Amino acid sequence: AAGGDAARVLGAPAPDDVCKPWGGGVGDAQLAWLEKTLADAVTNEERVLIASHCALSPTSARPGMAAWNARELARTLEACPAVALCVAGHDHPGGYGRTLVINPKDGLHTFGRVHHVTLEAMLEAKRGSTSYATLEVYDHDVAVVGVGAATSRRLQVSPDGNFTGVALFGAAMNDIATGGRGSGDGGGDDVYAGVNMDELSIVDWINANRGRGGLDVKIE
Repeated sequence: AAGGDAARVLGAPAPDDVCKPWGGGVGDAQLAWLEKTLADAVTNEERVLIASHCALSPTSARPGMAAWNARELARTLEACPAVALCVAGHDHPGGYGRTLVINPKDGLHTFGRVHHVTLEAMLEAKRGSTSYATLEVYDHDVAVVGVGAATSRRLQVSPDGNFTGVALFGAAMNDIATGGRGSGDGGGDDVYAGVNMDELSIVDWINANRGRGGLDVKIE
């Protein structure tokens, strides 16, 4: 990445990472409410999906287009085990990112758990088209099902090491963005966007993906 982009992703101040006057941020009162709400979610063993106008992590928007205090917010969200996904708008081209955090085991940067998705605006759609998405939320993954100019994504929300069924096989096939490893680009070919994965058995799912990983072996 270019120098400014690399610094932005790594969380260091970048020359072009400035506050835009048409943006916004989260004030002290809102932040206090958010922290209390997240603490209650942890106590109640709930999972949290956050929707905001501006992106809450600088990695999911262009320089200066995330919330004014996005770095602080991203750290708060990453520290809360209840938070799984943040969805935003504002930056019309859209984007995806995960906050880079320090791995306590080796001191190196690694991608955090929380997915940050910025949806493409309708202004990005071609004439006669549209841009919006729906969310399909499952125990182990979330499908962002894009329509028109909106990008479809499958995002793992279960910790690595758990038996995550289709989500785990999806990560192996590189069509799902994981919560703890991978490129962090949220990409994939979205073959199953719009499909209720809970209704597809593991064996059926593997057979439906025959050949995509190289070896073509049918499982009986």
